[in-house]
Amino acid sequence: MGEVGEFTPLGMRLDLGENPLPAYDFLRKEGPLIGNGGVVPIMVDYLATDRETISFVFRNPQVFSSAFNKSQLGNHRPLIPLEIDPPDHHRYRLLLDPFFSPNRLRALEPALRRQVNEFIDGFIHRGSAELLEEFFVPYPTQVFLTMYGLPLEDRARFLVWKDDIIRGGLADPEIAQRAARELYAYMEQVIVEREVLGDDLLSQLIAESRTGSGLSIEELQDITFLFILAGLDTVTTGLAHAFAYLARHPEHRHQIVADPTIVPSAVEELLRIGTPAPAASRVATADVEVAGITVRAGQSVFCHLPAANNDPVTCPGGELVDLTRNPNLHATFGLGVHRCLGSHLARMELRIVIEEFHRRIPDYELASDADLVRVPFFEGLERLPIVFPVPTAS
Repeated sequence: MGEVGEFTPLGMRLDLGENPLPAYDFLRKEGPLIGNGGVVPIMVDYLATDRETISFVFRNPQVFSSAFNKSQLGNHRPLIPLEIDPPDHHRYRLLLDPFFSPNRLRALEPALRRQVNEFIDGFIHRGSAELLEEFFVPYPTQVFLTMYGLPLEDRARFLVWKDDIIRGGLADPEIAQRAARELYAYMEQVIVEREVLGDDLLSQLIAESRTGSGLSIEELQDITFLFILAGLDTVTTGLAHAFAYLARHPEHRHQIVADPTIVPSAVEELLRIGTPAPAASRVATADVEVAGITVRAGQSVFCHLPAANNDPVTCPGGELVDLTRNPNLHATFGLGVHRCLGSHLARMELRIVIEEFHRRIPDYELASDADLVRVPFFEGLERLPIVFPVPTAS
């Protein structure tokens, strides 16, 4: 049996305008599975640090469970399908996966592209923007409302709920619980009162539920809760990381402007280096050997996705940023049965923003007061101010 090393935090801070992944190489050097001596600021027993080990944990849900309740987020029940193990998990994915397929999502693209340009219209003639406040924070919420057929006027309410649930609960659990109660009540009223069903996602899920073969009201609420938590903040963070890097690296920005066909591969590389959700934890349901170490039943494994995304075995040259990298086997969306349900939607959101922004604002740079330095695992930026030449009228 192998010995478990422990690693304590280095107190390092990362510049998110650069590729932060090489900073995590020290973890893999300690071994594929190491004891958490305070490397991450949550209560877990082990860190998985390489692609092979993380893949083993993710692809064996029968011994590494996702079904543990994150009650600090205010949710009443487990989040569907994230905190549901097989075989029940399979039923939910069977119902939901078709709605998030690339073919189904393609119908949303014209509306989302119009919305992106409306955001850009708000600041393009000013020559400056605070991209988070003016664009990257409200945009994913607007996408969710569009998909669900909810009024865009409710965007501010959803942003408050999202922030209170994700961040407010860290200071006071009652803040998250109150926001969760309001969100549950809002969605229950919408579901019960929606009589005219359209072609939006919520209407289609409601229609199936009324046949008796779909989801219950409670399940629809739980799915919606997850969509808001997993789909809004992560896209905001992904966009912030991508544009922070591109603002700092004009050579890569110019690649996109010169050849927009590389945007899909650029999205993959920017997601690899700017992992929006840096980890996922699993709990062992039985004693199991992982990388020569026995993980006991009830112990938790924290899968460190940024470290895996720079694993030289599956990503040779990963310390370099290559916007045309192919193949790009990053683990940003997870692996196995719990691979992110909304991965295709997130890709589409990032692709449309990068395409439209660089079509209209090809040259930009960080404002002098931009601060891109953050402590690992609290990697979301607070501000992303940029400046750019005001386009001349054509």
